[in-house]
Formats: sequence, C-alpha cells, structure tokens
Amino acid sequence: MTSYRAGTTSSIDPLDHINPFTVLMDARLQLLAAVDALKGAESERVAIALGSVVAHDHAIGEVARAWASGERTFEGVATPRERAGSATVEEANVARSGLIEALGAAGVSFELEVLFPWAGSETWQLHLIGLAMHEGACAHALREGDPLPGFAEV
Repeated sequence: MTSYRAGTTSSIDPLDHINPFTVLMDARLQLLAAVDALKGAESERVAIALGSVVAHDHAIGEVARAWASGERTFEGVATPRERAGSATVEEANVARSGLIEALGAAGVSFELEVLFPWAGSETWQLHLIGLAMHEGACAHALREGDPLPGFAEV
C-alpha cells in the first residue's frame, strides 16, 4: 500500500521495510542453532529439515539464474517438493551461498512479481520472506519435537 503525502510517495506496508537477505540469514542461524542443540540426535529429522531448505534454495536460485538470462516463465524448473531429500549442514550452507550469489547476479528488484511454479505469483521479497518463515518453522519444530512443516514431514 502506498501513501501520498505532500507530493512524495512512501510505503506504509511494514513488509516493504524488511530486507529479505537479513531475514534469510536470521532464519538460517535459527535453524543451525536448533540443529546444533540436538547434538547429533534426531539425525533423520535434521537431514529432512535441511533437505527441505536446500531444495528451496536450489529452486529459487534456478529461477533467479533464469530471470537473469531474460526468462519470465519457469514451468521447467523443478519445484522444491520435487527436489526434496535429505541434506547436511555443509550442503545447506553451500546451497544458501549459491542462492545469495544467484540473486545478486540476477540483480532482481524485490518489488517485481514472479510466477513461481510452486507458489504462484509473488514478489521476490515476499517469496524470500516466506522461505525464511519456512526455515524458522523447521527450526521451531526441531527444537520442540513438533512435526516438520509442509513437505518436510517425517
């Protein structure tokens, strides 16, 4: 939502003031802290939770790379659900670095809408915030022993 006051334009939507990179890194730190707190216990759940976020990182990174090359439709991109498996902390770190690099190289404007094959039409910003929320939910589930969110279920 936009507010027009004295000839200037400013957003009154609180989401417009959230840096997606900040929330992505915060969510990753929460997930890694939850994994570390388990000290090797529940290794299958940890691997599945990490695999879920790695699948998202790879799928969004592929869309970003395609976007950078001028593509605007992404039906051929495998969804996170199709990519889901298990992963290690190292694989999760590599995947997140790759996502950040792909987004930076693509030079996307966070306000632009993208038609993600698995989520519909969203802005880059909203989709990245949603990924951070999914990652935070995985961290919470691991800490509390709750079921993993979405397709990351065990």
